[in-house]
Amino acid sequence: MRPTIWFSLCFVLMACAPRGYMSYSDPEIAGAAVLKRIYSVTNRQYDETFPGGGTLYTGIHKDKTLYSQNLSGKRADQTSFARLDISLPPTHKLGRIEWSKWQDVNVKKHFAVRNEQTFSGQNEFLRSLRREPDDSEVLLFVHGYNVNLSEAVYRLAQLSNDYDVDRPVISFSWPSAAKTAGYIYDRDSVIFSRDALEDVLRALVSDGHKVVLVGHSMGSQLIMETLRQMSIAGDKAILRNLARVILMSPDIDEDVFLVQAERIEPFPENFVLLVSRSDRALGISSLITGRPNRLGSIESPDLLRHLPITIVDMSNVRGGDALRHSTALTAPEAIVRIAGLSEITGQADAQRAFEESNISLCVAVKGREPCLQQIAY
Repeated sequence: MRPTIWFSLCFVLMACAPRGYMSYSDPEIAGAAVLKRIYSVTNRQYDETFPGGGTLYTGIHKDKTLYSQNLSGKRADQTSFARLDISLPPTHKLGRIEWSKWQDVNVKKHFAVRNEQTFSGQNEFLRSLRREPDDSEVLLFVHGYNVNLSEAVYRLAQLSNDYDVDRPVISFSWPSAAKTAGYIYDRDSVIFSRDALEDVLRALVSDGHKVVLVGHSMGSQLIMETLRQMSIAGDKAILRNLARVILMSPDIDEDVFLVQAERIEPFPENFVLLVSRSDRALGISSLITGRPNRLGSIESPDLLRHLPITIVDMSNVRGGDALRHSTALTAPEAIVRIAGLSEITGQADAQRAFEESNISLCVAVKGREPCLQQIAY
């Protein structure tokens, strides 16, 4: 199939995918299997005409005083903060988000928002975070291209549950247009959002938290750009308080990543790339950008051998999304294997955990040994 035809077909398939929207359910209704608390930080702009405006379980239209789904893909100068309790159904399956229809939420079958609280600003957000158990380390998740606010929040709830995350989790939702045709707009929104993400990281570290920073797809570009500008500005303390950086299917040009990494000092010691040569979405990205190599589908990691990076190759993992772009989030096989690791490193425990799996682990240690040292198959 010619590239242009393949691109058009994937574009149509992605455009036809239904959008996800949060549904609200009375907290008193029983039936949920588990409740996950999600902190949400976003620089999306409130827009009352945005078609994603949600409803409460009473059917009354949500207004601006609540953390409504009227936070659109438009860019805001200020950042909004909220806390949401998301219930997952007893029938939840690994890697899935069980979406409901607008007015037809059933907590026994669907994800649902059971409680929400908006914060007046950053200080109130931080005070709430301090009251959480085990708040010394937090996980901050940055979504990718073509994602609306609801999808960002529910995806983090799913990730937190499926990976059994035992620390507070925060969704940083930058203003994606949430449209298949919005790729260029989203790339510009990443540049627009660097200062907002930097402000959040600085606030968390200043408040005594270490941060596990996780990015998916284009969100990885936002992370790298933000770390680069913090390093250039001399914010070494923030970089030293990154407990781990994990980039899932990063939609970054390989050359650009190398230039970004060169300016990040100190470079995070625990840095992980989750990649797949079978990633069809990154193939589409390559066509759009005119560049054949994206970091998330890297063919030869030799060019990264000078960096302290662990590369997890999921090219042969079965299951997950049709485009194989969210394997680490949607493929039960990948979730089970990776969740079994307390640390994704090249140690013996990791090797045993990956035995008999379709995930290979490749370790690059700066100044000592080359990448592509396969320690598990």
